[in-house]
Amino acid sequence: MTPKVADFGLARLVNRGDTHVSVSGMRGTPGYAAPETWMQSGVTEKCDVYSFGMLLLEIAGRRRNFDEAAPESQQWWPMAAWTRYERGELMMADDDAAVVNHPSGEICSGGDGEAVVTVAEADDERRCKEAVERMYQVAFWCVQQRPEARPPMGAVVKMLEGEMDVAPPVNPFLHLMAAPAPVTNPWATTTTTTASSGNAVSENVVVSHGSDGIVSL
Repeated sequence: MTPKVADFGLARLVNRGDTHVSVSGMRGTPGYAAPETWMQSGVTEKCDVYSFGMLLLEIAGRRRNFDEAAPESQQWWPMAAWTRYERGELMMADDDAAVVNHPSGEICSGGDGEAVVTVAEADDERRCKEAVERMYQVAFWCVQQRPEARPPMGAVVKMLEGEMDVAPPVNPFLHLMAAPAPVTNPWATTTTTTASSGNAVSENVVVSHGSDGIVSL
């Protein structure tokens, strides 16, 4: 069996040799499709990056991105999550973080009724929270309004796996509040070629992440 990533439909819109295609109507799943797909702009692989970011937000938040049953300020989770991220409240647990479930299914507690948390369990919880926060940061980069501000999927994988530092993301929803400011491509790749004394030629690929705090490679 061959696993396939489906649902967004972009893979069949573009021929293998093409890099851009213009669409005359909306394509993709509403709420997950990138803005340029319904603005009749060029469709590129960055549309899939946007859709992946929306899925990351659902996974990290453990809820659908749009929930009519939630309070009005929490109905659209991507913006609500960004608001909480700006306030430093994104990783605040909804339940009592001091309560730890024992492998047997029982709750470990001390003689005075307070929960007992071992050093190993606290360390696991810290790493888990760091991983979830990293997911949110990567997701916010993926759902940037401008395609050029979204990272390539190779960088997304490295950031999620901890092989690349994740800079604090910029607000991806500024366009909903005011006219967006021009954004340079923070993920531009340039290649410099240096000839040696022999016939060998070496190439150095430099990934420039701009001046927004992302470390250049």
